[in-house]
Amino acid sequence: MDRGQGSLSDERVVPLGVEPPSEEPPPSLPTSRLHSAAVFASALFALLGIGSWLAFVTVNWSGTPRRIVIAVTLFSVVGFLAAVAITVFSAARDTYVRSDRN
Repeated sequence: MDRGQGSLSDERVVPLGVEPPSEEPPPSLPTSRLHSAAVFASALFALLGIGSWLAFVTVNWSGTPRRIVIAVTLFSVVGFLAAVAITVFSAARDTYVRSDRN
């Protein structure tokens, strides 16, 4: 044989047209309850914020009701941002395999 050539029984050689053997990826674990609850909370805060903002824009509020609608809008924005932060951090936490999960 020439220099640089190996035998056909070499394990590194893959015949053309044949897919190389691949290891199966480990099964994915379900997301935590905290992640699911945070996704649900972010959806609720988003709907509350959209509804209160539309109410503020479409109705001519005056006095105390106007302040309440603005407070609800700001509360929904802060709640949405908090829920999204919890969602992201819990998703990052769920990517690491922990020994207490079965």
